[in-house]
Amino acid sequence: MLIFALGFLVHVIFLLSIFDAYFKSPLLNDLPVIENPIGAPAKRIVLISADGLRASSAFGNDVNSTPNAPYLRSVILTEASWGVCHTRVPTESRPGHIAMIAGFYEDPSAIFKGWTDNIFEFDSLFNRSALTLGWGSPDIVPMFNKGNLSKQMIMKSYPHEMQELFGSGESILALNSWVFNEVNETLNIAEFNSSGKQLRESLNQSKVFLFLHLLATDTSGHSDKPQSQEFFNVLKETDANIELIIERLEKFYNHDGKTVYVFTSDHGMTDWGTHGDGSNVETETPFVIWGPGVKKPKLVNETDKNDLWRLSHLIRRDLRQADVVPLLATLLGISIPVHSVGVLPMDFLDVSDGEKAKMLELNMKQINQQFLKSRDSVKLSSTSFFYIPFKDLTDELDAEMKNAIKNHIINHQYHEAISLSQKLIHLNLAAINYYQNYYQYLLLGCISVSYFGWIFVLLTVLCKNLQLKPGGPKSAKLSFLTMLSRLSPYAFTVWFVITISFIIVQSLPIQFYIYGLLPVFLWWFAFKHNALNVFEGFAQTCYECWYLPIAYAVGVEFFVLTFFQRWAISAVTLALVFWPWFHLPTLRRQKCQFLVYMWTCSTLGIAIFPFLPVTGFEANIFFVVISGLLSIVFNVSILLLPVLNHCFILKPEEGSSGCYLSLGTIRHIWALLASFLVCIAMYFNLSVKYCQIVSWILLGNAIIIPVNMMKGDVSLRLVGLFLSMTSPMLLLSIGHESLFYFLFSAHLLIWFALEYQLVSRVCIGGIGGGTIEGISGNTSPVTWRRAFFLLTFLLMSFFGAGNIASVSSFDLLTVQRFISVFSPFTMMSLILLKLLIPFLLVVATVFCLYIKIHDSINELLLVVFIFCDLLGLHFLFLVKNVGSWKEIGTSLSHYVIVESIILFISLLLGVAHFYLKELSSNDILTSVGARYLSGKTYRSNKKNY
Repeated sequence: MLIFALGFLVHVIFLLSIFDAYFKSPLLNDLPVIENPIGAPAKRIVLISADGLRASSAFGNDVNSTPNAPYLRSVILTEASWGVCHTRVPTESRPGHIAMIAGFYEDPSAIFKGWTDNIFEFDSLFNRSALTLGWGSPDIVPMFNKGNLSKQMIMKSYPHEMQELFGSGESILALNSWVFNEVNETLNIAEFNSSGKQLRESLNQSKVFLFLHLLATDTSGHSDKPQSQEFFNVLKETDANIELIIERLEKFYNHDGKTVYVFTSDHGMTDWGTHGDGSNVETETPFVIWGPGVKKPKLVNETDKNDLWRLSHLIRRDLRQADVVPLLATLLGISIPVHSVGVLPMDFLDVSDGEKAKMLELNMKQINQQFLKSRDSVKLSSTSFFYIPFKDLTDELDAEMKNAIKNHIINHQYHEAISLSQKLIHLNLAAINYYQNYYQYLLLGCISVSYFGWIFVLLTVLCKNLQLKPGGPKSAKLSFLTMLSRLSPYAFTVWFVITISFIIVQSLPIQFYIYGLLPVFLWWFAFKHNALNVFEGFAQTCYECWYLPIAYAVGVEFFVLTFFQRWAISAVTLALVFWPWFHLPTLRRQKCQFLVYMWTCSTLGIAIFPFLPVTGFEANIFFVVISGLLSIVFNVSILLLPVLNHCFILKPEEGSSGCYLSLGTIRHIWALLASFLVCIAMYFNLSVKYCQIVSWILLGNAIIIPVNMMKGDVSLRLVGLFLSMTSPMLLLSIGHESLFYFLFSAHLLIWFALEYQLVSRVCIGGIGGGTIEGISGNTSPVTWRRAFFLLTFLLMSFFGAGNIASVSSFDLLTVQRFISVFSPFTMMSLILLKLLIPFLLVVATVFCLYIKIHDSINELLLVVFIFCDLLGLHFLFLVKNVGSWKEIGTSLSHYVIVESIILFISLLLGVAHFYLKELSSNDILTSVGARYLSGKTYRSNKKNY
């Protein structure tokens, strides 16, 4: 049990280390504010954010060549600058709005605090303005009121209950109508109400910021899809209301020409109504800006005949999402938020060259303060011997370039000042990234050595009773290892002292003690517990059985490839199809030869799915119903037909007929039939609320109520678990993933039957040739093979009918049968449940198998952990924090998934124990679980086993 507790802790450290190594918080404390002495072109800014609206939808046209947003199109043609605003992964509402209002991109650690809580208080345009009024979603608007510096914010949001995830057109538009009505009411109070004098004066002062968050486009995109007519109706209605609210604002301000209007979005959306990844439709959002200080439309000489937007005759000006912040701060005449990393987009400004040079200089100074702060934090904590400055921007070069920019402005050499400021800004941003990741290679080195140390710890546990087989290779290398073993206590003492001394001298954060000392502890533990035998044993194995390491190494590389190309897991699965054919004579003697044919068919069936598109493209109720019916037929056949009873080890009680159609089975069949009715009713939008209530009841019936009402053989309870999990899986399915679930669950039961039939006639531990060639120890080739099979099944469950590494591959229609109101936590919980159900079945199948063969599962788990650690070591160096943001987000998710597999296996083993235990005072499986947890081998003479 100690080794599993230690493994859990080690992998939590591995998982968290990636954020310290690659992704540190971009926020620095105590940054000075760079005041803006330049005159402001505008007195106020109105920022309108149409949530979830992609650029192609906003700028596109319908089949009749009518603009999707006629008012915005007219503004673009007559008075606005326009372009595409490029967002970053994750393309979600919170990070998108923080980027466009605060000017920085949130670090991935923000996911641990939810949607509205701030890990660190940050500066924003709202803080810097004299007055900010905001209206919109309760998930977005309130978060900017936290850490309020100016205390001049009035933020209003509608109730959460209004955010219906799959509402009708009327309820969706009500989200925007609430915002427009609140804006109108505020203006009416200020204009006509005698008590609104103070509000009127506040609204007429300079440096006022108005923020309108419109959620209807995002909600309609999720429920109706961005290419549906319902979505375009919502967009046109939103566009018309924007025109009306702008007319109202112009009337309130007497058309004084001092208002800048900005229309944009936080992120885009895929064709199937999801977002989160880095595809073009998710990262490209519209950006339209007009008003004082902003360039007017300008014609170009050449046009693109293939332009679907029909805007190629106008200059298009693109920008990054964080660049919106310095642009709006400059137009409003306020200080740029101190945490912003945005670069002022000069192409949008309609001001003199002198003003441009001075505005960009302010932007440079603001970013330069972050560079100085990050440099000093590293320099002050390092000794001069170890300190390595950023070579492209030394202190002398930084001072020289700033003086040169100042002199260029004094001498009216504005173009030179602008060019030099842009160069220094990019050097500052590169230097900030360098100092934020200053200890990255040191951390990666420590974690890599820890990985190898942990793998050797696992091997020492597996080979704790290992003895060399006579005739193995003997060489001077083994003598060297003996000498190394004797010197290891002194070496580890020196290593420990050097590590502690370095961390203290460098004044590194406390987590560096964990990362630095972890490899020391793991390698010390390995050498203390028989590491010498591991080295010698593997030397003999590689000498006499060289093909095993090569075969598993190739398999691990295919596992890595699976995360990039889903078909790779099909290649591994197809390779396993030949395994039972080698044992066909044995199975024929046991009259179970047709299991081989069933294995072949199921293998070929599930291998097809990774070649299909990920689920979420189009709902298909036919697949859901057919899959449920097939599941009923297959599982009930196992319970009723004697020939299948025999092969699937459902041993009858004394005097029983061999029929296992119990009340528990009938209950789950009725639950499946009810699931069919719910799916069909929801498909035709019949009694949605009642169907959702029934769905939650069915989910509770399958998960909360134990499936072990089916007493008897543990394999019988395993079939009951498969049958009970079918109901929630169908309710969470919208297409062919339900068919994959049926084939996959059947494949697992067939594998279970094959493994047991082979073990029941062969000495346990001696299948396929006995122990490892050259080694007489605890771990046999069959354990390594089963571990490889287990990991193959787990990856197939993840990537078979979807792509777990891609957030946007999951259609939100998945949760439609359970909720209607937008609730991120509930939605993600249901999607996670959908992912974990096949995962649970894999773990439960293995757990049940080891109960049946009277063996300990511990060794299998240790081998699985070794395979997963080899995968984790691969992905540790494949994580990216530069390049395209799709690559960055995907690489991070790969590493998190691999580390999570180990953690989820540990968790789901406990769940499997709960589901498979027998309800009786003499609970056999409880005894098995206790022996399993204590690391003992289970040997039982109970009749049912």
